[in-house]
Amino acid sequence: MAAAGVTVLALSSSGLVQTSSSAFAAPAREQARTITGAASKCASLVGLHLDAHRFGLPTQGADIDSATLTAADPTSGRPEFCLVRGKVNSVDAKAPDVNFEVNLPTSWNQKSVQFGGGGFNGVLVTGLDAVPGSGNTPTAQARSQPPINRGYATFGSDGGVAVGADPAGSFALNKEALANYAGESVKRTRDAAVGVIKRYYGVQPGKQYYVGGSKGGHEALVAAQRYGGDYDGIIAYYPANQNQAMVLSWYALLQAAYSHPGGYLDLADQQLVNKAVYSTCDKLDGAVDGVISNVQACDRTFDVESLRCPDAATHSETCLSPTQIETLKTAASPFKFAFPLAHGVTQIGPYPALRGADVSAWLDPNGDRRYTAYNSLADPVIRYFIEQDPNGSSVNFDYRQYEKRVKQLSWLYDATDPDIDRFAGHGGKLILVQGASPRDVDTDFRRQRSGYRWFSRS
Repeated sequence: MAAAGVTVLALSSSGLVQTSSSAFAAPAREQARTITGAASKCASLVGLHLDAHRFGLPTQGADIDSATLTAADPTSGRPEFCLVRGKVNSVDAKAPDVNFEVNLPTSWNQKSVQFGGGGFNGVLVTGLDAVPGSGNTPTAQARSQPPINRGYATFGSDGGVAVGADPAGSFALNKEALANYAGESVKRTRDAAVGVIKRYYGVQPGKQYYVGGSKGGHEALVAAQRYGGDYDGIIAYYPANQNQAMVLSWYALLQAAYSHPGGYLDLADQQLVNKAVYSTCDKLDGAVDGVISNVQACDRTFDVESLRCPDAATHSETCLSPTQIETLKTAASPFKFAFPLAHGVTQIGPYPALRGADVSAWLDPNGDRRYTAYNSLADPVIRYFIEQDPNGSSVNFDYRQYEKRVKQLSWLYDATDPDIDRFAGHGGKLILVQGASPRDVDTDFRRQRSGYRWFSRS
């Protein structure tokens, strides 16, 4: 199925982004800084300890566990670089450390790129890949150049939430680990990496960038809002920037589809809806090309009621039941909260169920909510974040009974602060990319209060 269009809500970056397939151009003015004796210099980093005073947040310092000079790879275009791995030591002995990787090219352009994570984090982000949004077609991937191939020092981490064989999201029972997931790992990882970079090259990066998508997009906005003085350019792709808002809305969608008899739409029903949507909306942008670009016109033009069965008691291959219609309307309408979340957010959505989007994250092919992406993300958040009970349950969950905790988590995690003056004040540039058909995140990001105020500062 063709994807709906992509909207770039802000674009300005002093050479950081090009219109080509690669987001990172080779430096135009900065002279490369080349390390002599790279093998011995790289090896000397092993055992390096970075004192706690180098960090902007509480830590017990950081330690380098390994440093290996990696030969250039002509096939991939990857240059010779020193691969460094270490950990930021947690304050709470029961909290996971922040494991990180820093990649130091022998010929360095004096810039660095920090990569964000994904999902519940916990997996080491190496920083060796292409940036999010480089494209998923063979041509786009062939043309994409990971930042390290262009001379950038790169780095990432596991977010300080690795749980091993324990259940996903269970780290939230530890206060320090939860704070790391909520955004503090962005700062701890950056401070550790910059310390390593300075030790290796003798200077800090002249420019520091952040890139991330989904959870990494949340972290990108955290970088802009909380640690704006550290970054010169930030790219946030489809940011999952509101943990509580998204989870509560996902749970409502799951309830509509699976807890109301007859509310579920199977694959045939989903195909029926998408065929009707594309038949109505594909042409509204002036080109019948399998891409719905004019989603606002689609919202005005397509009416799901056109698919309602004449006999309200049943549904068939050519129409939907009243309960199925209501399921789709639930997704296509804003979810309004019983109380305001951080920074006055009162609603989220709609989701693009009636814009031709893939809804497989919500509607399992076999009709089992347990195996949906929404449930795999929402259930741990409900049990470990909100209820704070590993033996808890999301069955019949009512967030209104946890108002205090939900608000607390929203203020801890959500990247909805309209104030990015510190970041913008020193010339920082933010690129916010939001597609019209993500399955997991609110596609109407621009309607958020913070979104309007960010762009008023641009």
